[in-house]
Amino acid sequence: MEFKKTICALAMALAVGGCGKLESPYSITGQLGGESVDFWRWRGFIGSPENYLNVVRSDETSVLYRDNHDDDLKLESVCITSVGGIEKCYFDNEIGTETLAEAQIQFDGYLTKIIDYKQQEAMKLINEENPEVDIKTK
Repeated sequence: MEFKKTICALAMALAVGGCGKLESPYSITGQLGGESVDFWRWRGFIGSPENYLNVVRSDETSVLYRDNHDDDLKLESVCITSVGGIEKCYFDNEIGTETLAEAQIQFDGYLTKIIDYKQQEAMKLINEENPEVDIKTK
């Protein structure tokens, strides 16, 4: 019985301290250039942090960019969900190599837009008497 309690305590400690959302310079939730943008980092129980960028385009298509290997901001997959709810995922293989290469270009563009926005917002905030932020950053 004592062994079972020890295992449970260890599992709980790992769950609390070993996984969850992490801070990133790209963390953002809000509207950017007419699109809904949500970037977050996540660490599971095992492995390096993973980066996710979900973009809901003006036509309501959702694109989820995933960097889930080595935290290097190089995509391992992209999943596109159409307005009808049909999701298609692409990986670096015979079918998805070209799609993933294009997705990487888009992903890099969003990261640049996020950093530019945050830099502009920081300058705006430092120079205003009564700053108001219209987007939530993490």
